[in-house]
Amino acid sequence: AGNGILGLQQSGNSNTIPAMTLYNSGSTTLTAQYIVSPSAGVCPGINDTIDITVFPTPNALANPASQIICSGDTFSIALSSAVNGASFSWTPTPNANISGASAGSGLSIADTLFNAALSDDSLHYVITPTANGCPGDPIDAYVVVRPNAVISPINDTTVCELQTIGPFNFNPTPQNTSIAWQSSNPNFMTPSSGTGNIPSFSVPANTGSNQITTQLILTPTYQGCVGINDTINLFVNPTPSVTNLPLSQTLCSNGPTQSVVFSSQVNGTSFQWDSLFASPLISGGLNGGNDSIPSHTLSSTNNTLDSISYWVLPSAAGCVGDTAVYTFFISPLPIIVATADDTLCSGSSTQNINFSSNVSGTTYAWNATASSVNLSGFTPSGTGGIPSYTAINTDQQVQSITYVVTPSANGCNGPNDTIVFFVQPAAIAVASPSTQTLCDSATSLPILATSTTNNVSFSWSLLAGNGILGLQQSGNSNTI
Repeated sequence: AGNGILGLQQSGNSNTIPAMTLYNSGSTTLTAQYIVSPSAGVCPGINDTIDITVFPTPNALANPASQIICSGDTFSIALSSAVNGASFSWTPTPNANISGASAGSGLSIADTLFNAALSDDSLHYVITPTANGCPGDPIDAYVVVRPNAVISPINDTTVCELQTIGPFNFNPTPQNTSIAWQSSNPNFMTPSSGTGNIPSFSVPANTGSNQITTQLILTPTYQGCVGINDTINLFVNPTPSVTNLPLSQTLCSNGPTQSVVFSSQVNGTSFQWDSLFASPLISGGLNGGNDSIPSHTLSSTNNTLDSISYWVLPSAAGCVGDTAVYTFFISPLPIIVATADDTLCSGSSTQNINFSSNVSGTTYAWNATASSVNLSGFTPSGTGGIPSYTAINTDQQVQSITYVVTPSANGCNGPNDTIVFFVQPAAIAVASPSTQTLCDSATSLPILATSTTNNVSFSWSLLAGNGILGLQQSGNSNTI
């Protein structure tokens, strides 16, 4: 019985069944049986049987036989055969662009493949089935591996507020790669997401103290395969402003200013300043400089409040802020219209003294100092004008009262004025002899007038004659 085996010899008359090439075209194991009949002469012997088993040649089926995956993905190929119990081994054909493939055996192939090229590439697996020690014909399976799309790098960008940024034109590989992008800060741009290139747009205002930032997350997709994300960091530097308050100071003419150290809400701000406006009556102004305005002395010849201004320009990290104006107000110094010194006699009264100045609204404070404790009648201090007073000098010498007058206007004291009153003492005359007794027709002794006061002159006159003849009536000397 052949049981479907092909290539069997049907019969023969020899002691040898020749070698045969046998074929089993089915999927199950087949067995052929030969009956061998011996004979000796005309006598038949006892038959024998020979069994020949022929295993089928296993086939291999790969499912799927070809597929497309993305770089970095894991694929799976299920292996099967019409012959029960078949096993499989496989070998990948080397490809320098594709990594991750490995040879193996089993009932399925599963590898994670990576395509280092910038275009589609494929890997070829040769799969060989084996059953009952019989190898089958190898088959091929193919895996097309798409590359990871990449985007040419774009540098991070830093700008100042409200400036235009972009456009951002992407150059992905492979061609026909689409780009999806998303802003991590939805308030940075409108719209905050999209696809394709990004046109130019204006960045938001930044009046704070820190950068406004966003990260553009770029996702390339090629033929359904998502590539490696790229990012672009965008920064908007804050615009600095001058935060000094107040932006002014007031000082007296001829006085030093306080140094001005400028401040800003942005760390690291530098400042440039220069003269903006100055009254022609002001001297001592500065031409300009950087950072702080140093202390300097300003003088004004104006009789009213005057000013000098400086513009101040802040800048930080290349961003220039708005110009501020810092002003120094200079109050004039009041100058008293001088009052002349005077001389008066002890016991006489002065006139009221009223002061005037070049500055409207000037007030006056004064102090009086006597040259001797023998002077009295004056007020030692006061404000406003000096009222009339009666000076008494009980000394025998000329003494003085010195007034130091300080003018003040808008908190500024002007130069002092000094007024001196010289008070003459009251001279006391001493006549010697003070009395005489004479006979009729006798000559009197000369009468000499003296005084303890220096530089005294004398005059005399007859007070009462009472009938005495020969009396002198008056004279202007120290002798009668």
